[in-house]
Amino acid sequence: MEHRYTSFSRRITTIYPSNSIRPRNLILDGKTLIEVSKHPSGATLPYIAVSYTWDSNLEYEKWCGRKVTRQALDIVAQLSIHTPLALWIDAICIDQDDTAAKNSELPKMADIYRNAVGVVCLVSSITEKTGPIVRQGAAMVKHAASHALAQAGDRYGRIMFATLGAHSAVETLFAHRWWERAWTFQEAALNPRTWLVSEAGDTIPLTDVLDIAVPIRDRAASVAQAAGLRPILGRPSAFWDSVVGIADPRAFEGAFPLGSAMGCVWRRQASREHDLVYALIGVCGLANAIVTSYDTPFDAVLRDLYDAAGLKGDYTWLMWTAYMESVKRGTGMGLVPTPQMVMSTAYTSLTIWRSRTDITFDQELAGAERGVRIPFR
Repeated sequence: MEHRYTSFSRRITTIYPSNSIRPRNLILDGKTLIEVSKHPSGATLPYIAVSYTWDSNLEYEKWCGRKVTRQALDIVAQLSIHTPLALWIDAICIDQDDTAAKNSELPKMADIYRNAVGVVCLVSSITEKTGPIVRQGAAMVKHAASHALAQAGDRYGRIMFATLGAHSAVETLFAHRWWERAWTFQEAALNPRTWLVSEAGDTIPLTDVLDIAVPIRDRAASVAQAAGLRPILGRPSAFWDSVVGIADPRAFEGAFPLGSAMGCVWRRQASREHDLVYALIGVCGLANAIVTSYDTPFDAVLRDLYDAAGLKGDYTWLMWTAYMESVKRGTGMGLVPTPQMVMSTAYTSLTIWRSRTDITFDQELAGAERGVRIPFR
């Protein structure tokens, strides 16, 4: 199939996974659901992982012995026409009615996307104009004239270069709710072979999209007003922070500082508040340190998250305490930021936060079992 921008099936080559962590199930030929551990080629079977947003009103049906969404089946049918590779899609490959299976697969989500030979992100707002505009904008960002504008501090000029004069196709691209979902941050950040794909098959390398997002973020950070932050291309500056964070190589390496990950993922939305935590542990390298369970009270999930990060020497989450009203008022209500607090904070960062690993605990504080450990002198 010849796409207007490029064909993802021609860009994805057979690259075998880099480690042994594999999905439990994969879909072959769009027709068969296999258990990877029992398949003859399961240990090396290449697959494409799919990122998408679930429909608001889901329809279910039985397929290969389990209840799956009609939406996921339609996606599999469409993609299977264009690639011989196996597919992984959550609504089918994770048994949604099996709580134990879900809790087992959640910590593996990051590796499922890392080890895919490619990731396809379904973004229906892409039109036939989007690919050429993004391609030209990405080229302009790399042009010497754009670098000269950056050196001069001309953020307005840079955004005009990147978006070809704030072209409507760019605004339409970023208007899609795929950019707003918590899980899609991880799904897009963990594999360098990631493409955005429209319903018509137009395919755009995610790297090009992120190239034009950086000047947009920089411009959005420079237009703060007393009443808040002015939207750029219909989105506030916190949104652009979240988008640009996808390009940070530390996320791909599983070494994204927790404070930065919170600023990206907690500016997004999730059907369950637990997912706001589970969707960032993969990029922070905390998947093996967190026991995933939707039955655990959310306060306990947050405590486990901050404790697990602290054991790695990552206390970057403390940067958010400066924006907590309880701290400002001195009410003694605690130092633990919540997703709601991060979402409501009009904070834009152009700083790369780095963690220190040389902090140790000399003693245990009284009552530490009830709270989150933080470094102290």
